[in-house]
Amino acid sequence: MQHAPSDYERKQTLVNAERFTTPELKELESKILDAEDKMLALEREIFQQLRLFAAEHASRIRQTGLPLRSWMLRARWHRWLLRIATLAPVFQIRVRFASSLGGIR
Repeated sequence: MQHAPSDYERKQTLVNAERFTTPELKELESKILDAEDKMLALEREIFQQLRLFAAEHASRIRQTGLPLRSWMLRARWHRWLLRIATLAPVFQIRVRFASSLGGIR
């Protein structure tokens, strides 16, 4: 305690240690905590505005979403078919025709 500068204030006592702060650090801590509170309040306000906007435009959002959902289902189905096509064995059938001249082509 006697080795700390005079403008340092004792903050907390730890086991075999001392913690100090300065008025500048206290002010900075206060600004940081205030900024966090303001950020959370702004985030809540933006989220509330988003909810209100979504509620006001719900029918348009649904109408836009229906074709998109159909497209997404088709894309998923197509990916599934491609996966099956790459995993399934491929059989080729060759057909030979007998010509009227008596030969097989």
